[in-house]
Amino acid sequence: MKIDTKKLPDKKRLALETIDEACTEFGCSKVFALFSGGDDSLASLLVAREHPRFVAAVHCNTGIGVEATREYVHETCRALHCPLLEYKATENKQANGKPDPQVYEEMVLTYGFPGPTKFGHGKMYNRLKERSLRRLRREHTAKDERVVFASGCRSDESVRRMGNSERIHKEGNVVWTNHIMDWTKTDTMLFRESYRVERNPVARLICKSGECLCGGFGNEGELEELLLHDLTRPVGQYLLDLERRVLAAGFPWRWHERPPKWWLDSNKGQQFLFEMSHYSTPGPLCQGCEERAVSLEVP
Repeated sequence: MKIDTKKLPDKKRLALETIDEACTEFGCSKVFALFSGGDDSLASLLVAREHPRFVAAVHCNTGIGVEATREYVHETCRALHCPLLEYKATENKQANGKPDPQVYEEMVLTYGFPGPTKFGHGKMYNRLKERSLRRLRREHTAKDERVVFASGCRSDESVRRMGNSERIHKEGNVVWTNHIMDWTKTDTMLFRESYRVERNPVARLICKSGECLCGGFGNEGELEELLLHDLTRPVGQYLLDLERRVLAAGFPWRWHERPPKWWLDSNKGQQFLFEMSHYSTPGPLCQGCEERAVSLEVP
């Protein structure tokens, strides 16, 4: 099938109009583009950076991802002369400035892997990404200032959360824009090529950015796949070693597995469910994992 590249300028124009609509309707003074290093977030960034209220790209460093992807994020922003704000979960701070590091290894050795569960995935999102976004707002916006978080969420990703399927979605003083939601994967790839920006080499290997490998809705064999490539082997080996330690700590399920029902029914399991249950539903930054939640049809 022949792709009509002449349509891309129109798609870009409409995407910018979506961001502009969000700024106008809700009085947003700044635009931040969430950049994971994946194909969709890159296309989203290439659009958002041309908006007059654009401030910077934002990368949430979860502390449990492929290092080559973080290097790609920095290299790409340098090449684009685009300001970049990187927030590391391991260096998180509370509003009063008190250190509040969110360390994945400590969490899973205390509670086990999140597995294909909504409550576990919500905890990981809150700890590894949402707290970084809160810190961003504290450090770069005024108290009641409204801002746009531009995401690369697309409608053909079958995202579970209702807010993610809207072009514009307001949460408090943050307005999320899914300004490329009607783009196809081919659109994003052609758009990137039109700017002569290199694709993330990690995405070429594993078809995703690999910026977060928390295990929420992970697949069997996914860690072993990481061992096949030089760029991803270090984190794959680390996670397999960590898996052995978590099992030895008394949590009877692997990185990609769901906690067994008999364990959840135990006293320890009930404590696990309580700890995991009172966290935010993952937003657009975790669209890929939420897509897996739909296909697995798990609570």
